[in-house]
Amino acid sequence: MPDHHTIVIRSGLRAVHKRNALAHGIAHAELGHRDDRPKHELQADRLSSLYLIDPAEFADVAQWARDDAGIICAELGITLRVLEAYQRSA
Repeated sequence: MPDHHTIVIRSGLRAVHKRNALAHGIAHAELGHRDDRPKHELQADRLSSLYLIDPAEFADVAQWARDDAGIICAELGITLRVLEAYQRSA
């Protein structure tokens, strides 16, 4: 809700989804988005992935997890969508 400087997160989400949704909302705010057109969603996904993923930690986990996306997501506390956005931005 950009007019109210408020990010609303649906109740009942698991912690990992709340964390990712908050980072995504913050990215939209930082980028000045006022709508959710596909281009804005991709930009917010990319920026939120940079908020949530430490490059050194990612490299370490990806190596021992043998690039298994499920393990990487679980270890880093991110969703697959965030992981994919991070990998596209690399």
